[in-house]
Amino acid sequence: MTLAEYAQMINGEYWLKDSVQCELYWQGMKNYDHQKSYNLPIKPSPNLPNSQSIALYPSLCLFEGTDMSVGRGTSQQFQVIGSAKLDSCFYAFTPISGQAAKYPKHENKDCCGWDLRDIEVQNKVDLDYLLEAYRQYEDKDVEFKPYTTTTAVDHGWIWNTPLQSRIGSGLVFNKDITDVDEAKIHFCNFWNNRIKEDELKVKLKEQALKDEIRLEKQRTKEIKLFLRKEQALLRIEQAEKQKKFLQQLKLDKQIEKFRVREVKELEKLEKISLREKREDYAGLQQRIEKLKEKYRIIRDQKIRERVEALGVKIQGDEDRETLLQKEKEYTLARQKIEFALESFYRSASSLVFQLNKRHITRHMSIFRCIDRRFETGEIFVKWDEASDDEWLLLIYIKNNSPDEGIVIEDKTNPEKNISHEFKNNEIFKASDTMVDALTQLIARKRAKNIN
Repeated sequence: MTLAEYAQMINGEYWLKDSVQCELYWQGMKNYDHQKSYNLPIKPSPNLPNSQSIALYPSLCLFEGTDMSVGRGTSQQFQVIGSAKLDSCFYAFTPISGQAAKYPKHENKDCCGWDLRDIEVQNKVDLDYLLEAYRQYEDKDVEFKPYTTTTAVDHGWIWNTPLQSRIGSGLVFNKDITDVDEAKIHFCNFWNNRIKEDELKVKLKEQALKDEIRLEKQRTKEIKLFLRKEQALLRIEQAEKQKKFLQQLKLDKQIEKFRVREVKELEKLEKISLREKREDYAGLQQRIEKLKEKYRIIRDQKIRERVEALGVKIQGDEDRETLLQKEKEYTLARQKIEFALESFYRSASSLVFQLNKRHITRHMSIFRCIDRRFETGEIFVKWDEASDDEWLLLIYIKNNSPDEGIVIEDKTNPEKNISHEFKNNEIFKASDTMVDALTQLIARKRAKNIN
């Protein structure tokens, strides 16, 4: 189901409060059907880290109500299954407490099970994993014994013997173990304590809700401020590009003016020569040639200044045709580089925006995505207060040749600097790499702040 289809279902089922109907607008995708796969650039849940886990979830979520672990507390959530009670180890892992799972099943215990990270997932719910785990699991029938205290009232009472007696609809007890008066005393004490605990939980939830509302307002203000700054920077960049364009246009107009003046002066000289009917035109012809040479030098100098302003290396003795050809080649090369990096810039910019909006706390700095494609052929991501040289991710074309691929240098982890290479069409793979690097950086920052 796509997001647009889900929105239509919400409207059709009248799920919103007071049966409110939303106005929906969407754009269909040509040549798409529901059988085609799609790799999300950002993981939809802390416990769904990649496409493999998403594809396996419908089959592995059936283990959530069992003693089996589905990888919570590891980096392979919903890609591995196992239990500390299994002896046959096709794959071993140890769940630990973390951001995505504070109290994972079988915490700090070695679990035996299966590794499903590299299998080919069918487009259906597969019960083979559940059946195989049940066959391997020795403790199929858990022994439940009757409770003699009221602590189990909240969790339900399960018996392997016929029920003996009952107080109302809440407390079940065995006459052979305790009498009715003692059972009533236990039940009343427990119930009063639970009411006090429930009242405290309500107060804590109310306070947490107030804090969440306050934080949401602060986050909204920060997002608005960030958007205003981004828009201001975009306006500055657009103004700079327009300024360069106007300067180039001004040079072209100046060259054209010199050409017009040259033609007029030549016409004036020709009229003078004809009017005076001089017998010796050698001097006049010499003046005409000097005038032509003067304007030719002026035009060539203006063209040279325009090419030098682009940063193109000039030897000093190139003629006009060579300079114009270099200008053309430079412009085509920059356009080719800018076009090759376009999808990577959009992906990096979108990733930075989403992380700033959803995952950066108010005590952390925000990310910035800087576009330097036209100037240096580079894109980089950095902390807002850091200098341009202190980038976290650097994206550029390998050897300035779009045919050789794209390079992403990763300095998010100071302990190891990594360089990744991708083909021009591997934008989703590159997006996953950038997502992993930046989210892990955020996790380390948060862990450091907590400590």
